[in-house]
Amino acid sequence: MPGQRPPAPTVLAPFLAEHYAATGQDLTALAATDQKLLALARVYAGLPGIAEEIAETTIRPDTARRQARIRHLYHQANDMLNDTAVAIRHRLTVLARRHNLRAR
Repeated sequence: MPGQRPPAPTVLAPFLAEHYAATGQDLTALAATDQKLLALARVYAGLPGIAEEIAETTIRPDTARRQARIRHLYHQANDMLNDTAVAIRHRLTVLARRHNLRAR
């Protein structure tokens, strides 16, 4: 459905696969119950929609100053997407350490 965010496990799947490929650690079960990780996944899932809404507002005729602020917000949303991806990867590493999982 348009505008609807994907569920957190779907968002985490590429990160879990990336972690598994790098370490051989399957964190799927741990990730499904970690509230911090699920919250990060919800944020990550929502940011593209926010960036899209911001981008749509730049289409409207407006003052140059307001347009500059809107573009700045758009870039901030994209930066937050990258920062959230880093936080998800870090949280997976923390989960692995906390549960004494060893890399292959």
